[in-house]
Amino acid sequence: MNLDDDTKRFIIHRLKWFGIYAAIAYLMFFLLPFPFDFVAAIGALILINFFRMRGMMKRYGGMGRMKDLFGSLSSSRSGNQNRPLKYELWKGA
Repeated sequence: MNLDDDTKRFIIHRLKWFGIYAAIAYLMFFLLPFPFDFVAAIGALILINFFRMRGMMKRYGGMGRMKDLFGSLSSSRSGNQNRPLKYELWKGA
C-alpha cells in the first residue's frame, strides 16, 4: 500500500497523541486507587484535549472565523437566509 506524505503525517500525528493519552491514563491508573484513577484520567484527557483545541483555534484564526463558518451553515439549513434563492436557466451552446 502506497501512502502519500500527508497520510503518513496524519497517521503519525494520531499515533503520537494516542501514545500520549495512553501513557497519561496508565500513569493515573498506576499511581491512584480505583475510583480516583478513573476520574483523574478522564479529567486529564479532557483537559489536554481542551488545550489542544484552544491552540488549534489560535493557530487557525480564532473562534470568530469558526463561528462565521458554522453560522453560515446553520442559517442555510434553518431557512433564515437574507436573500432568496434565484434560479437561472441554462441555455446550451
